[in-house]
Amino acid sequence: MRINAKHSPIRLSLNEATWKTLNQVNLPINNSFWPETDEQYYGRAEYWAIPTDGAGGYEDIALTKRQQFAKTGYPMSAMRVAVVVTPQRERHAILTIAMDKGDLVLDNLTDQINLWNMTGYRWIERQDPIHAMQWFQ
Repeated sequence: MRINAKHSPIRLSLNEATWKTLNQVNLPINNSFWPETDEQYYGRAEYWAIPTDGAGGYEDIALTKRQQFAKTGYPMSAMRVAVVVTPQRERHAILTIAMDKGDLVLDNLTDQINLWNMTGYRWIERQDPIHAMQWFQ
């Protein structure tokens, strides 16, 4: 995935405090959500929201993680939702966090926080860090 200068997010320093916060956001949300397709949950093919009852699509879980991480004081421009294809050839949404040591992935399919290039995913698109409603490949 190529990123040019206009799509460069704020990069956070990866240190012990940041790592602890990432895990304090990632693990509880992974453990408290039951993934359901948008069709099952909302009755439509595609709908992005922050659910409050513990169920939702993969993108809803990523949005919830982004919201919770922002509540801890980290800038939204360091966080981007990305659409990927898993090794099982399924479309999936995850949250990426721009760090000084590389972009990290918060993913509900694993409790491990990994560098983006260690996930085994094929990357489709990510949100623009400046204009969240715009996407780039």
